[in-house]
Amino acid sequence: MLISLFFATLIFFLLLAMTYGVPFVPTRKDTAKKIIELLKIKPGDTFYDLGSGDGRMLFLAAEKGARAIGIEMNPHLVLWTYIKIILKRKWNQVSVKFGNYWWVNLSQANKVIIYGMPRIMSKASKKFIRELKKGTLVASNSFQIPDMDLVKKIVVGKDTVYLYKAN
Repeated sequence: MLISLFFATLIFFLLLAMTYGVPFVPTRKDTAKKIIELLKIKPGDTFYDLGSGDGRMLFLAAEKGARAIGIEMNPHLVLWTYIKIILKRKWNQVSVKFGNYWWVNLSQANKVIIYGMPRIMSKASKKFIRELKKGTLVASNSFQIPDMDLVKKIVVGKDTVYLYKAN
């Protein structure tokens, strides 16, 4: 019964993610490291991962000294990230919030990562323009963000990463 409930909720949240954002597709490890490098994460930064999945970007940002905040709508992935926070003893640096990133205010962020599908990037752009402080860096894995200032584009293996600066 418990296994059936687990899979039923997993399917429900996968469908929900595809409706409101994107399904869980983890960023490749080499790409994740390059994104953190590209964002120039340093102590004192406030890093937001929109759709944080398994939390890998959060922990890489925390290793560089940032306060890392993940927003994730799949409770299984939120729970998995909480377990990793406890095991890695990063509760002072890493947090994950269960929810939809469309409803989270990003005004405290100075570094942001999004791995969204093309159909949501226009909406994301409007949110970034409305909420982010001038100079905030935004990295996008694989898909461009319209109406933002592109700073750099790099290719890492099969992935293309775009870096933008809020103005």
